[in-house]
Amino acid sequence: MIGQGRVRVKICGVTTAEDGRLVAAAGADAVGLNFHPSSPRSVTVAAARAVVAALPPFVHVVGVFVNPQPALVAAVRAAVPLGSLQFHGDECAAFCGSFGLPYIKAASVGPEFCFAALSAAHPRAQALLLDAGDGDRRGGTGRAFDWTRWPRATRPLVLA
Repeated sequence: MIGQGRVRVKICGVTTAEDGRLVAAAGADAVGLNFHPSSPRSVTVAAARAVVAALPPFVHVVGVFVNPQPALVAAVRAAVPLGSLQFHGDECAAFCGSFGLPYIKAASVGPEFCFAALSAAHPRAQALLLDAGDGDRRGGTGRAFDWTRWPRATRPLVLA
């Protein structure tokens, strides 16, 4: 374990109620529901509601978005009981904080990545998520990044 506290696990890309039950039974602390239409793990509002209904108490639900229209986030938020939002695109802090829920700001760690700039740009983010993009996709690539670039930070970090 790095840092203080215990390691918590969020499984993203859950698309069915059965998978939601399985990841919760395996000990996941949180489930990520992906609302980015071009993702192979994107869910509809109806599917997301089914996943949430299948989860036991105390499993946190995160809505994952990439450069969404505000109307999409508002519609999902109204229909699905989310605990927080995760933004994986080029969203600014004002946008991310405008939906009345805590948010996680994700960033791809590449050669030009600067943790200090990300942290300064999103001072109210609940956590910062570091991921390895591949240029075409935002997260979910299964690729690793150079973890030595992970700073010893005073704010919560999520590694994908």
